[in-house]
Amino acid sequence: MYRLLLLILVMIPLAGRAQIGGTQDFSYLHFIKYAKIEALGGELISDRGKDVNSFWNNPASQTDERSQWASFSFFPFYSGVNNYLVSFSVEEKHTGVWSGGLSYTDYGSFQGKDDAGNDLGEFSANSFFTGISYLYPLEPFSVGATIKLAGSRIQDYSQTGIFLDIGGQFSHPDKDWVIGLTIQNVGFAISRFDEGQGFTPPIDIQLGTSFKPEHMPFRFSVTLHSLYQYDIVYLDPNSSSGLDPSGNPTTEEKSTFDKIASHFVLGGEFVFSPKFNLRLGYNHLRRTELRIEERSALSGFSFGFMARIKSFSFEYTRSYYHISGGRNLFTIQLNLNPLLSKDLSN
Repeated sequence: MYRLLLLILVMIPLAGRAQIGGTQDFSYLHFIKYAKIEALGGELISDRGKDVNSFWNNPASQTDERSQWASFSFFPFYSGVNNYLVSFSVEEKHTGVWSGGLSYTDYGSFQGKDDAGNDLGEFSANSFFTGISYLYPLEPFSVGATIKLAGSRIQDYSQTGIFLDIGGQFSHPDKDWVIGLTIQNVGFAISRFDEGQGFTPPIDIQLGTSFKPEHMPFRFSVTLHSLYQYDIVYLDPNSSSGLDPSGNPTTEEKSTFDKIASHFVLGGEFVFSPKFNLRLGYNHLRRTELRIEERSALSGFSFGFMARIKSFSFEYTRSYYHISGGRNLFTIQLNLNPLLSKDLSN
């Protein structure tokens, strides 16, 4: 336990050197997509044992409540980009709860051309990461770690890397209240597209909590991300916010509200029963970066539901990134205990 805390303290200043946006390598490690997290705004590290996929966001969140469960998610993104996520969790009698899975993103086919514009044929691009996670309970606390192998390919070029997530959670013994903390994607590259360039890992530090009042069928979730850097707001230097009194174009300025609010992701669940709930979320950073000047529409908002019948659950989410329309995400979760407990000799 003390070694883990020491490792976290060492990693925090390293994370502070990381940058956001398009300056990070292996940035697709942030692209964790399954129905629950997407419906609650895209970030959630305080989900305690309620989803087999939750270890991707916080390795301390998985419990034996979802052991022997498997999940498959499909997310058709914009412009023909498709993401697939497979997850599972098992409990080993002597060592405890283990989780693992694979995320694969297909970016489609592209037409290659040389400098003169001549066709070079089609090529494809894709990325993946696979990981295995272990949870160590210290009630009412838990700590966990996930090690991930990541890789991507564009035409004949490829890169691979190894990354580590470390997380902790506090779960109140009497109330439905969870606090989580994670340091994500600390690692190094094994191979690079261009070995001569510098390397910036996609590190993130997150702090979050979820709370359900005792007599209220609603669970609140708040997650703070990118805590290594105060100002994560991006403004297009070429855009104009109007004219000054002299008729000269003025540039948009960052507000203190946007600098603070961009770290927050808000989510909520109407918990009608263990077998059905409705979900909604809001991501301020997503809204500020992907809205257009004329109209913001529902950018940054998301909603969905979960319906469970015995050992099977179906989950659906619709999330809005841009005014061009929302995206649909589907997750299926299956309890394997009835299958594994059957006597296969009969």
